[in-house]
Amino acid sequence: MEPITLEVTRRQGIQPLIGLEMTLVKNEENVSLRFLALSTKGYQELMKLSTLKMTGRKNWSDFTSHLEDVAVIVPYFDGIDQLDLGLEYFIGVSPDTPQEVFTRPILPFYQVNSFEKEDIQVLQILSAVKDNVSLREVDVHSQQGIFLPATDLEARFMNRFPQALANLQGLIENVDYQIDPSLKLPRFNPERPAVEELRERAEQGLSDKGANLSYLS
Repeated sequence: MEPITLEVTRRQGIQPLIGLEMTLVKNEENVSLRFLALSTKGYQELMKLSTLKMTGRKNWSDFTSHLEDVAVIVPYFDGIDQLDLGLEYFIGVSPDTPQEVFTRPILPFYQVNSFEKEDIQVLQILSAVKDNVSLREVDVHSQQGIFLPATDLEARFMNRFPQALANLQGLIENVDYQIDPSLKLPRFNPERPAVEELRERAEQGLSDKGANLSYLS
């Protein structure tokens, strides 16, 4: 089977989108965030965001200087209208999100957790074991992201949030990435914490370029 790459998806008529998911801290509260690269520059910024997270950064203020050509998406939660990130962001809505007057533009958001309905029970059990709670205490709603055909999913959003689809189309219509296909990802020692080795390599690379690393200590 041919590996799934940007070129493969393009040949199949699929527009590839590169994103990043992480949870950061804003005003001592955890905020679930999604970042979508809108260009090659945006993709490079995602790499910087990922590096910051891998090196132990977690405060929102540490990440805001690396958002050029990056769309920020916050999945809907009750009270999201009170969230101030200091910049514009999209609200990610699912087919089950309550219909209301949103204070910010919306985008369709659907997280796939399983391919078959039968998988939901397995996910519930695993979640209960992980959190050391009973099955009754598991958030069932979070386990219901069943894989759906594109036409079915589009119909669900068109029925409840047509503006989210229109916003998505406008946001991504000019998205394109020019990425060197020969780029190789670094290999890390599985016996060491990735954050330690990543920081070590980053600092060594900066040192080789004559950078002043005193601000890192």
